[in-house]
Amino acid sequence: MKCPRCQIENREEARFCDSCGHQISATPSEKTSPPLSHEDQISRIQKYLPRGLAEKVLAQRDKIEGNASR
Repeated sequence: MKCPRCQIENREEARFCDSCGHQISATPSEKTSPPLSHEDQISRIQKYLPRGLAEKVLAQRDKIEGNASR
């Protein structure tokens, strides 16, 4: 089966892509949801964090992202 995200050919019994890890649908008729944008990912994460914690993390966002490149 081909991965709907990266188009790599996978084993027939594979449930997830061997290359990118995307879930491979069991039936070709199943629709896969498109990848979420960065803003959508943040809004989903914020639902599960206490309000004060989410605001603190977002306030430090530039510092956090800057440390990731070190």
